Amino acid sequence: MTDSTQSRLQFRALVNDICRKLNYPDCAELIDDDGLVMEMQANNVDFMISHTKSDHPEKIIIESVFGSLPQENTELILMKLLEWNANPAETGQFALERTDDASRVIYSHSCNLEDKSSGSILNIMAEMAWLATHWKETNFLKESLVSASFDTRILASLA
Repeated sequence: MTDSTQSRLQFRALVNDICRKLNYPDCAELIDDDGLVMEMQANNVDFMISHTKSDHPEKIIIESVFGSLPQENTELILMKLLEWNANPAETGQFALERTDDASRVIYSHSCNLEDKSSGSILNIMAEMAWLATHWKETNFLKESLVSASFDTRILASLA
């Protein structure tokens, strides 16, 4: 069995375990193309967990769409996004970005498939949902009720 086939089996098992923990049906009937994506919504936040066989099959990407980039204070908000990305950029694990058409903000988290369990993925998704709530409340321009310990909580979720 090739590495890419083995990693695909690991990804499908991980996705099915996540589905079981969330009381969703298994995803066994998915078409197994090169790229495979699990999409879901939790806490009013959209998530995608993706895996490709050809491009870094040892990795998965967890993405969350935070929402629209506001028309006002855009430059200041983009500067805040750059500030938020300063520390994560050193680890190469996660980043805040905007979509190609610059209309929405997305949080992307890359991790090694072998190192993650369904529980650790759900913990990362919980942190992403928490950060998405902060974005929706403030666009990162001020403190919110959920932002008090962001650095500690995000860094703890990566351990």
